[in-house]
Amino acid sequence: AAAMTSRFVLVLCGLCCLLPLTAPQAAPPNATLGLYSGRHDSCLALAVDGDILVLLHLETVFVKGQLRLEIVLGSKQGYTRLWTMAYKRLQGFLKAAHPQWPPRPFGVLALAGSLEKAERRVTRVDVLRHVIPHHQFLDVDHHVAHAHHAFYDSPFSTALIVTCDGGGNDGYFKVFWGTRHNRSIALLGSVDKDLGRGFAHWSSHGALTKVRKATTGTWVAAELMHLASRGTPRAKWQPLMERIFAAPPESWSSPRFIRTAKAALQQIHLTGNLDLWDYAATAQRALEQTVIAELQRYAPALARADGVALGGGVAANFR
Repeated sequence: AAAMTSRFVLVLCGLCCLLPLTAPQAAPPNATLGLYSGRHDSCLALAVDGDILVLLHLETVFVKGQLRLEIVLGSKQGYTRLWTMAYKRLQGFLKAAHPQWPPRPFGVLALAGSLEKAERRVTRVDVLRHVIPHHQFLDVDHHVAHAHHAFYDSPFSTALIVTCDGGGNDGYFKVFWGTRHNRSIALLGSVDKDLGRGFAHWSSHGALTKVRKATTGTWVAAELMHLASRGTPRAKWQPLMERIFAAPPESWSSPRFIRTAKAALQQIHLTGNLDLWDYAATAQRALEQTVIAELQRYAPALARADGVALGGGVAANFR
């Protein structure tokens, strides 16, 4: 059940509206509702027997109205209001599009973890249990959800699954083993590196900030990603960048390390577009090489896998 539920919990990032994808021929005997609410792309997915029936991207539906997610997600009252409205929107759609849908609780309600304090998560779980009728509740860790999406959206029967993200309730960088024949995904190990923080650091170069101001306000890290495709990595910058990527998460709480990281940033002088493109390409290469170095310990598993499945926002930037 966890495998089928987690498969689609985080696949919704970037979707922008409520979409009917398939229609059941009769009232489904069981339905699973997957939810995610975090810093961005809060959403829900309704699935029947593993097929997604409805996608709802909450920020698109509500953020332009009186409901602002950055405020709503910070309080119990706002969180209750958000999911009450989302549930009513979902029920209205089902009533209009599928009149045969039974007025009964969902079989499974699953919540994917986000980067939040434990006490706030307990509050959110309590809210969801009361707002949305269901028979079974699953609290799915952030990287576990990414892993299920990455694996079941791949063509592989077996895979080494790598999830890297800017944060979650269960860390930053994890490696799993997935097998389809018994529908299992097992954690192989965790890597104590916040690659998202490292990438954000290299995105903070003053030259990138100027580029951002000249565009439509795209997030600076996204600018670094797309500029990387234009440049060529420079060997003299790469070791410096890799040292920052290799730092454990707690380093970013150390004033001494932060000074070191800022000094490293200032050592790289960019005077034109060519420098900027090569800088971005070098950051991309340093990120990838850091991941490859960590995955060497999983070489035996990789040798017997059909392929590698990537999940998470940082992993989506690998080439």
